[in-house]
Amino acid sequence: MTPPRVGIVLAVHNGEHHLAAARAQVEALTDPDLQLLLVDDASTDSTSETLRTWARDDPRATLLRNSTRTGVAGARNRALDHVTADYVWFTDCDDEWSPDITARLSERARRTDADVVVCDAWTRRADRATRTPLGEPLQENVTEPVDAFRRLLRGELQGHLWNKLFRRELFEARGDRPAVRFPATRAHSDLAGVATLLARSQRTELLDERLYTYVLHEGSILNSRETRTRDLLDVRDHVRAQVEVLRREHPGHRDELRDDLLLFEYRFVYLALLNDAIRRDRREPAGRGPCASRDARSAITLGGLLRLSRHGRLGVAAPAAAVKFAYPLYAAAYTAYRRRKWGTVGFGAS
Repeated sequence: MTPPRVGIVLAVHNGEHHLAAARAQVEALTDPDLQLLLVDDASTDSTSETLRTWARDDPRATLLRNSTRTGVAGARNRALDHVTADYVWFTDCDDEWSPDITARLSERARRTDADVVVCDAWTRRADRATRTPLGEPLQENVTEPVDAFRRLLRGELQGHLWNKLFRRELFEARGDRPAVRFPATRAHSDLAGVATLLARSQRTELLDERLYTYVLHEGSILNSRETRTRDLLDVRDHVRAQVEVLRREHPGHRDELRDDLLLFEYRFVYLALLNDAIRRDRREPAGRGPCASRDARSAITLGGLLRLSRHGRLGVAAPAAAVKFAYPLYAAAYTAYRRRKWGTVGFGAS
């Protein structure tokens, strides 16, 4: 029996208010050759009943229910054990997407024999109709295996799952490499997973079409006070491990990978973690106990700042230097910026 072309993974916890729209969008997909994995991550609202009805009505669907909550990473990992389709696409029930997204992504994958296909995306706040582009347009295509991974480190590719289609075989164990599963961080597990998958990809294609809209809700993981402050440091360690693998496999890119990793760590880990701490009003405490923001500041070194400056990364080096040597002033400036732009320091700005 020929396997389906695309397996859709939809992991849900207490998503009752979004499931009707999500089901309508899935049913509107123009690609008929689909497998649907619905994962109920121990929901306590009407999600379980809604997903059960959905799976009963749709012969393409398989319902998996967790008796205890594992988090989105664990729910996605469980779905991966049941995917039989050639490619995998992860989506969220509270977002929006084009009815052509799986057809367009899989067509490019089959035509070019790509392991990963990335499309452009939009983003908008749930209380606003206006959409803004997610990052810069995807114009120049990837030319070699290590290129896509380096673009991720430089921020030219985003670490989200929902605008990417992955060959299922990328998740499987290969030689001495274990199977790819998402780490059990509350937030940013998608970034760690994308980094590992791009590091394994031999061909990544960029599709210059905005086919997905990420909708930012006040209660989302990245917009929640429940996020573990050390998640980004854990993700950094996952990315570092992939860099070491690629430096061994692609010795001609050793220096470039080292420099791109430094940029990634300063921009997307240390500064992001410290900005997050300020937004959540978790400034660096006194004492010697574990503290993610203190660890982030300690990881910023004069040598690292000089390397960033020499490579023209002043837009990252300057705020990182302010964090290192004048953190109270940096926190005050960032607080003023948030109030001016969003009307609040924390989340839920109007």
